Amino acid sequence: MREARSATEPAVRIGTAVTAVIALLPYVSDFFITAYFFGALAAVWFAVRKERKHISPTDGARLGFLSGFYGLLVASAIYDLIWEILNYQLWRVQNLDCIIEISAEAMRNALSPSIWFIITIQIIVAAICAGAFGAPSGILGAKIFRHRA
Repeated sequence: MREARSATEPAVRIGTAVTAVIALLPYVSDFFITAYFFGALAAVWFAVRKERKHISPTDGARLGFLSGFYGLLVASAIYDLIWEILNYQLWRVQNLDCIIEISAEAMRNALSPSIWFIITIQIIVAAICAGAFGAPSGILGAKIFRHRA
C-alpha cells in the first residue's frame, strides 16, 4: 500500500499544480469545479501515460481528491499572498521601509483566533469540495485513461 502511494506522488504533484493554476485564472476560477475536474484528470493521465501505472477507480478517486485538496490550498495561499502584496503596494519604493512593520502586523494577525477559525473553515470546505468534485473526476479519469496492455 505504501509503495502504491509513493509511486503516484509525482502524479499528485502534477494534479495539484494544474488545480492551483486553474483556480487562479481570472474568469475560469468563477466556476471552481473546473479546477477540480482538470486537476484530477491531469493527475490520473500523468500516472497512466507517463508513469505507465495501472490505475484502479479507487486510486483515481484518491488522486482526484489529493490533487484537488492540495491544489485549492496552494491556490488560496498564493491568492492571499498576492492580495497582501497588492493591498500594501509593496512594489513601490516608498513602501519598502514598511515591509518589516507590515510583516510584524501579519504575524500578529496570524496568531488571532478569528484568523485560525477562517483558515480551518477554508480547509474543511476544500476537503469537502475535493471529495465531492475531485474524487468522482479521478474515477472518471481512471476509466477514460486506463492503461491498455
